[in-house]
Amino acid sequence: PDDYMALCDLKKKEKLREKYGVKDGWVLPFEVIPIVNIPEFGDTSAPTVCAELKIQSQNDTAKLAEAKNRTYLKGFTEGTMLVGEFAGQKVQVAKPLIREAMLANGEAVAYSEPEKPVMSRSGDDCVVALTDQWYLLYGEEEWLAKAKQCLDQMELYSEDARRAFEHTLGWLKQWACSRSYGLGTRLPWDQEFLVESLSDSTIYMAYYTIAHILQGGNIYGEGESLVTPDQLSEEVWDFIFLNGPAPQGSTIDSAILEKCRQEFRYWYPFDLRVSGKDLIQNHLTFCIYNHVAVWDSNPDMWPRSFRCNGHLQLNSEKMSKSTGNFKTLREAIEEYSADAVRIALADAGDSMDDANMVEATANAAILRLTKELTWAEEVLSAPLRQDDATTFADRVFDNELNYAVRSTYEAYENLMFREALKTGWFELLLARDTYRLACGAEGMHR
Repeated sequence: PDDYMALCDLKKKEKLREKYGVKDGWVLPFEVIPIVNIPEFGDTSAPTVCAELKIQSQNDTAKLAEAKNRTYLKGFTEGTMLVGEFAGQKVQVAKPLIREAMLANGEAVAYSEPEKPVMSRSGDDCVVALTDQWYLLYGEEEWLAKAKQCLDQMELYSEDARRAFEHTLGWLKQWACSRSYGLGTRLPWDQEFLVESLSDSTIYMAYYTIAHILQGGNIYGEGESLVTPDQLSEEVWDFIFLNGPAPQGSTIDSAILEKCRQEFRYWYPFDLRVSGKDLIQNHLTFCIYNHVAVWDSNPDMWPRSFRCNGHLQLNSEKMSKSTGNFKTLREAIEEYSADAVRIALADAGDSMDDANMVEATANAAILRLTKELTWAEEVLSAPLRQDDATTFADRVFDNELNYAVRSTYEAYENLMFREALKTGWFELLLARDTYRLACGAEGMHR
């Protein structure tokens, strides 16, 4: 779409051609040549989508970005080649074949670059290094089908999150899973390399279920353990995690092995994993892929839900130590109290957008909580009606209580904490105040 609109601008605007020294013969005789057919957009996707979005020029950057998002992924996953040696084949099948043919004929060189500028912590521009590498073949047909099956049965709490996962499954193919330096686990088949950080720790929750047993009863690994790393063979892990046969020749006490398996099968699968939305396009999708690979024949062990969130802002600005706009959870609790911080964090937002904790909200919560505590003490020390709660105001308030309980429970079940704060705190207080006024001189029921 960007190239098409640039061509249109050059064809329509003589002064633009003069500005950049573009001759008429370089642009005026040319029209779009159909190369790929994309369902929904036809043989010429760029003109079609640009017309649909009413894009006027290459300066309509927002609309062009939308046009690119609509055509690129769909063109790769569903497009069909119309010309050349691979006509009739899907684009995702033809693309690597065309690449190999061009390299073999000396018509191209392999070249890689980051999707956007990348800067190191030292302030230097980063480039792609051409090194030996191991890849995981995410996107392999059978593996992908299992990953989609897992995703379909998961609770994601947000349609935006589901679309993001579906999009990632659509484009994720080869992933470089190794690195040659740093801390980490060595690749079992090539000790020269380490597992890179995003590919590592994708099923670590399984280990957490038995860590305290292997570490002498201490989850933090402090003290002596009856099990050493060299005793943990493949057969031991298969026995614990895959319900395999008892490992022959293992020197680990059979009671410890049985306890590990019982503990794992009690806790797994994990019901919920909470993580940042920026990990959907890699680590969290890897988590799905690796679970369906390890427990290929046992979907009961697959993840049940992910709750993805944005980053946390403080007073509508990015938290940053360098600017001073930064506060730890401990500092916030010491300054505002745990209850006030809970209210401020719940009010920060429910969606995948960045949450915004506002300190003024925490301050206001302190005043409101103090006011409610004082009111409760006064009411409890005063005489209240103890007859049958049959007045109209009593029945209405009873209904409001039931509604608040049900609505708040549903909000908590869906991890919608701002909504829970709204129904279980603000609306409930409003219902209480309305009830108090409606009771009038008779007073409230105890």
